[in-house]
Amino acid sequence: MEFIKSIKSKFIRYALPLIAVIPLLFAGYINSVSADAKKGQIFGLNYTVNGDPRTSLAFCWQTASDDKRTAIRYEMPAGGGFQASRAVTETGRETVFATDDGTRYVHKVVLTGLRPGTSYSYRVSDGAGGYSAAYTFSTLPDTPSGTHAFTFLAYTDTQAVTQKQYGDYFEYSLEKALDKKGREYSKPAFILHTGDIVDNGGSERNQWNSFFSAATSLRDNLFVPTEGNHEAMYGGTANFLNHFDVPDTYYSFVYGSCLFMILNTSGDIAKQIKWMEQTVASNKGVKWKIVAMHKGPYGGAHANDADVIAIRRALPPEFDKLGVSLVLEGHDHAYMRSRFMYGGNAVSNIMTDGEYVNPKGTVYIVTGACGPKVYAPVQKPWTLFTWRPADSDVNSPDKKLYDAVTVCDKWLEVGVYTADNKRIDSIKIAK
Repeated sequence: MEFIKSIKSKFIRYALPLIAVIPLLFAGYINSVSADAKKGQIFGLNYTVNGDPRTSLAFCWQTASDDKRTAIRYEMPAGGGFQASRAVTETGRETVFATDDGTRYVHKVVLTGLRPGTSYSYRVSDGAGGYSAAYTFSTLPDTPSGTHAFTFLAYTDTQAVTQKQYGDYFEYSLEKALDKKGREYSKPAFILHTGDIVDNGGSERNQWNSFFSAATSLRDNLFVPTEGNHEAMYGGTANFLNHFDVPDTYYSFVYGSCLFMILNTSGDIAKQIKWMEQTVASNKGVKWKIVAMHKGPYGGAHANDADVIAIRRALPPEFDKLGVSLVLEGHDHAYMRSRFMYGGNAVSNIMTDGEYVNPKGTVYIVTGACGPKVYAPVQKPWTLFTWRPADSDVNSPDKKLYDAVTVCDKWLEVGVYTADNKRIDSIKIAK
């Protein structure tokens, strides 16, 4: 018995502490392996507008490791195609960003002096001394006056939680829209998103990573993001600005004869009204004005929310004053097109040969959500047309919606499509 007690005592004294330490050592090993696995990994690569999109583009990406370098190598076209020997390296700025997935190094580079209407091959630094795989970016072409038109795509409320949901809906819809087969419009100039990109803007690992892992098309297509309320939640504005190299959470750009103003409806509306007035005054030569915003004044399910009522009181009078033709909204997770609105009321305009010529007022469109959350349309006094798939198809990937907006000097047209390229609504305005 004494022998057994002695063995037991020694086991408790020496073996148990060792057993307790082993899981900690193993966890440390796993964490080390995980960190090493992320070395050289690139997160959230995309490019957006920051200046004239014909000659300037802004790139943003994150890395888990840091080699004290933020750089893009891009190949200038020569003659009829690329020549790698003419690759140019452009450096940018880096910031450190703490996330729930560990420390991230945020890299931003603005390329200027680019050739309009040109495709470039590019690679970005990976934080580990190397570069990413090659992707393609394209500047927008010059838009001469006359009937030359460009088309952009508009999405809203992708707002998923898992990578599978992003893949099933947003990625699937993008692939269909960017596929030349079966569609009615030319290659889109850019992809615009009117907010609620993710469900929880403060969640880096589970949602931002899932969005970008699914939406790989954004490495090769110009993206114009809008901050929604779900981006602003839980400190998510920092995530938004660390994923997109936009000037601020509200910004503008001009392309062709159109001024685009991207608003942040979770921000200071009075400040943005002053900014809009200054922006319009600085761009008097444009013919069209389009606004993108998340919480819209003329929607459906959220129309009676206190913050939306405040927006409805503040912004439409300003849109009337500034001559805004089209407002693209989100937030209501159902498709809705308003009547022409002016002075807070619906106004009648006559359609001639399928188009409204010099109409009075602004049209507000809520694009149906391209994600798992779908609401029933709510009829309001301003509502002209709504659409929702049959209950059996409400979460079918083929029935998620996007807008294809075509603009030229003489007219503006919005076509609304399901992911399988069936047009469910349209409106054309001429000036």
